[in-house]
Amino acid sequence: MKPLAVKKVNTGLPGTLVGVGVRVGVGVAGKAQRVRTLIIRDFARAYERFDALLSPTSPTVAFELGAKSDNPLAMYLSDVLTLSASLAGIAGVSVPCGFDGGGLPIGLQIIGPAFDEPTVLRAADAYQRATSWHTRRPPL
Repeated sequence: MKPLAVKKVNTGLPGTLVGVGVRVGVGVAGKAQRVRTLIIRDFARAYERFDALLSPTSPTVAFELGAKSDNPLAMYLSDVLTLSASLAGIAGVSVPCGFDGGGLPIGLQIIGPAFDEPTVLRAADAYQRATSWHTRRPPL
């Protein structure tokens, strides 16, 4: 196996950016893992009562193509509502659920327990069979 090319970047914090990962102290990594565990537990409790959870895919409606290309942070924050599912390692899918007043699409996120992709996909399929949002296209 080839060794990973290492590029060090001074972050001003203990540890440096190395390759594609971040080297951090044990304390920071431990805290991050504890937060992840709490997120996993919260979802597990929710799945005791529900087969799937619904939420917006994004905190805002879609933005026009190229509107935020000069602001990477704004683009990153558009995905903030999908991060908890990724952190918890659970299944999720986004389906169209409408359009705003300007004709831009709105997404609905359907998330389910880890390794239960079939339930999430069945819920998405049922939603799309009951609605026609997925057949409509925004104006370009």
